[in-house]
Amino acid sequence: RTSPSGRDSNGQAWQESWKEMYVHEVNKIPYIHREASKWSHTPKGAAWSEGWTEDYRADGTVDRFCEKTGALEDGAAPEDGHGNRWTEKWGEKWDGHGGCIKWTDTWA
Repeated sequence: RTSPSGRDSNGQAWQESWKEMYVHEVNKIPYIHREASKWSHTPKGAAWSEGWTEDYRADGTVDRFCEKTGALEDGAAPEDGHGNRWTEKWGEKWDGHGGCIKWTDTWA
């Protein structure tokens, strides 16, 4: 696992982390698990984040998931038709035979 981070002279902070591991539990299909997250924010409240996971199983099945969020500065007016905070999620479930169910969900 690694987690670099930082802050600039204006107070904007950020961090990212990721890891990858091989998992082989008793009586279960072994798989490779990957995950990552990133975020940043400013002293005035603007922020964004992103996190995702992936599981690759030995039988060919795969699960992938991602969630992203964002926010404008405190008190900032969004463009017409947009919110000052938003979230987006999506996922994929691969069956190991070429089939996949994909979904997405977005709101503000």
